[in-house]
Amino acid sequence: MCADNHYLRISIPAKFFGGKRVFLYCNMEDTVGNVVAAQEVADAMNADIAARCFDLSLDRYKRMVSTDEIVQQNHDNFDGSIPGVHARKLATLWRRWVPHLLLSEETYNNKYRWVERYIQLYDPDWDSTDWTNEITTGASTFNAYMSYVRRCVEWALDEGLIKGRNPYKNISRSTKGQTKKRKGFNTKEKLKILAEFKNPTHPDPEQRDRIQWHYLMVLFWFLTGLRVGEVSGIKWVDILWDEGQVVVRRSQSRDHSNAGKGHRLKEKSTKTGVVRVLDMNESVREVLMQAQARAIAGSDLVFPSQSGAVIDMGNWRRRVWYGVLDRAGVSHQPPKNVRHTLLTEAAKDPTIGVVGAAKIAGHTTTRPVQDNYIDVTGVAQLPSGDRP
Repeated sequence: MCADNHYLRISIPAKFFGGKRVFLYCNMEDTVGNVVAAQEVADAMNADIAARCFDLSLDRYKRMVSTDEIVQQNHDNFDGSIPGVHARKLATLWRRWVPHLLLSEETYNNKYRWVERYIQLYDPDWDSTDWTNEITTGASTFNAYMSYVRRCVEWALDEGLIKGRNPYKNISRSTKGQTKKRKGFNTKEKLKILAEFKNPTHPDPEQRDRIQWHYLMVLFWFLTGLRVGEVSGIKWVDILWDEGQVVVRRSQSRDHSNAGKGHRLKEKSTKTGVVRVLDMNESVREVLMQAQARAIAGSDLVFPSQSGAVIDMGNWRRRVWYGVLDRAGVSHQPPKNVRHTLLTEAAKDPTIGVVGAAKIAGHTTTRPVQDNYIDVTGVAQLPSGDRP
């Protein structure tokens, strides 16, 4: 049991949810009395686990934390005409809705937590939308935030916690007029980038050494199309020399749950949770052999920093990547577009095709490849039209 934003939550064993950490949010502030009440719920869970009758829906335990004490705690947030029935504040609905989603800790911290901060900051009534004008994110991010709020209010309406119409139903910001971002580098640009990493032109010798250190990682990246966190998280145990395979099973990402004290790097599974295996062609094997020759003692990473630590790819993007693009004369694109480059090449290769590109990418269907990596513009060619 732990506190999140001063509200108690109970951690559920990850084994019940496919290895994902799930929490039961108690909707109770972190006070001595509430800790005792929450501990009773945790004890009930442990007893059910021991008796092999744990309620995977969590409904039994949710009812245990939906007490009169919670209603009293949020007394000011309820419509006085029907106390304890109709809520007034959006924050009240949000705190009740989120636990029903059974979110992993990572998903909550990286997505829903940001919306929650806005709701806590402006503390709006559920039917007031003026606060959304204060959100200064881009249109796409704003629309994603509003989709969460819209679903929250829809749920509250279905549950009878509020009455009326969903005021967030049509709230969105237009993305028209925004410049469509390029995705991927052409062959000429790729060669320029690799040349600048291999033989940096930075005026500072120390910086040249630092940039050159990352050459093998970037070359491996262009050859394999891994995700950003996957290329920085790959370890020597994932390299199967005898089988000629590279196993992609882990990723490094930023963990924003550090109580407002910045972020930490955290190892997790791949984005889709799928372990995939890539064939080690001669080019990839050569890169890995060079990386092995310079491996740092005590580090199990294939592409660590010069000190042997995990590379913070967010900092690396700002301090290394964009400077390299500038000196190479290549327009700015984020490092993740290296993956786009390889997958586009793979999808266009008749020997690999859409299905092969999807396997390389770790997608469970070919739809993402069709939507993101295939260009269907240009002149269409018709079949020969030969008559039978």
